[in-house]
Formats: sequence, C-alpha cells, structure tokens
Amino acid sequence: MVYHIWSYEINTLVSAHIYIPKKPGHYVSVYDIYTPAAFFERDIHEMFGVYFEGSPNMEPFILTEWDGPPPMLKSFSSLGYVEETFKWQDYSPEWLKEIEAKGGGIVE
Repeated sequence: MVYHIWSYEINTLVSAHIYIPKKPGHYVSVYDIYTPAAFFERDIHEMFGVYFEGSPNMEPFILTEWDGPPPMLKSFSSLGYVEETFKWQDYSPEWLKEIEAKGGGIVE
C-alpha cells in the first residue's frame, strides 16, 4: 500500500510505503484522520481484498453481484474464472444459418 500525502501549507510530499501480507490482509483505516479515505479503502477492499479495520463501510459498490475472488490480484486468472463459472456453448442462431447457407457468415 502506498500513501501519498501532500501539504499545501508547507509544500511537501510524504510517501508512506506499507507492506500488507496477503493473509490476513488487514490494515488499520486512516478514515479517522482523513475522511475521504473511506472511499478509497472501500475500493481497495473490493478490488484487492484488503480489509481496513475502522473504516465505516466495506460493502461492495461496483461489484455488487460478484462472488469471485478480488479481481485485481495478480493471482486472479480471468480465463480461469470464466472457464470455471460459465458453460461454453456453440452460437448458431437461425439468422446466421440462413447467411451461411448463402455462402456468408463466420469464417473459421
């Protein structure tokens, strides 16, 4: 986790680099000292799975129907998730069959 904190008063940037182990994947919220952090912590929780203790809301707001693992982790496989979650089927609607009968359509 990287925090960039800029002070307009003293024209100074402070960057804090914090290592958060994947397990347990918990960190203390900075919501109490910087209220807008709640939005970013919620996003990081949803996309990377880090839980921020003390943050007011850790509910999903983009992936409300998502039941898979956090999708932004390097270990997440999009193809693997699709293959495990969805069933492949051939797509051959009637209108395409008519076009293929006339010599057109999808070329493989």
